[in-house]
Amino acid sequence: MMTMTSMKMKYKKSKLGVPLYLFLFVLTYVALLFMASPWLQPWIIMQNVEQFQLHQFSAEELIQNRATVEPTYEDFYDIVEPDLRMVLSQITEVSSNDVIGGIVIPDVDIQLPILAGTTHYNLLVGATTIDHNITMGEGNFVLVGHNMSHGGILFSRLLDISDDAHIHVTDGAYIHIYRVVETAVIHQNEISVIEPTEEAMITLITCDQPTVWTQNRFMVRGELISTHDINSDSLLVHPIQQAMNGSQASFFQRNAFTLSLIGIGGCSGMIILGLIMISIRDRKKLERS
Repeated sequence: MMTMTSMKMKYKKSKLGVPLYLFLFVLTYVALLFMASPWLQPWIIMQNVEQFQLHQFSAEELIQNRATVEPTYEDFYDIVEPDLRMVLSQITEVSSNDVIGGIVIPDVDIQLPILAGTTHYNLLVGATTIDHNITMGEGNFVLVGHNMSHGGILFSRLLDISDDAHIHVTDGAYIHIYRVVETAVIHQNEISVIEPTEEAMITLITCDQPTVWTQNRFMVRGELISTHDINSDSLLVHPIQQAMNGSQASFFQRNAFTLSLIGIGGCSGMIILGLIMISIRDRKKLERS
């Protein structure tokens, strides 16, 4: 027969067991989350990029945004590659009202929204302007974007661009096509590349390497070769028109299977962990009985 003392000890152990298992589960979950962060971060970014792609907006909405937006600007030379904490805390601050167009570079598989205002959060989903007074197709139209550790998102592929590649941008009313005439690695303080110009050109800037901090930037400069109405029949404008219609698959859509496997793998890991914890709990119960 079980004594009162042994019953009390067993009750005390059982009370301590639940918090202990809960603590171990939370600790393991945090550890798994930390290990998964290199894959979780780009997955979160790509999901949010999809929400602001061109096909999510009508031409009228883009034009209206451009007319009413009041952009915020931070010093883009001080902006570094975001970590998971920054992504989780700031990506929800992005507003659809900041989307004023889109950029498509077929040769390096870049398709991104253009947002007014260079901020940490806007840079998490697209290319951003550094001066709202510069108009697409006029002067020096400058865009900046992140070069991430995981290639394939944001401006990471920009470093693979070659001379004569075409850069397509739209503001909802017109499509402007630029031809790449120069690429270079420059120091972050070389501000001459962002100064206004009389001739129409585009300047794209990203970090020269996906590190937390680097002094250099990779610059792409293109000259304007043509401007078309958004509804033009020219073959040159098809990349933008396909992006606006949603018929051109984005990086996230093309890699949906791989990303799904990552998600399934993560869920499976959590299920296996849960089964292991249940097994340990049941074995402890048997040992105590």
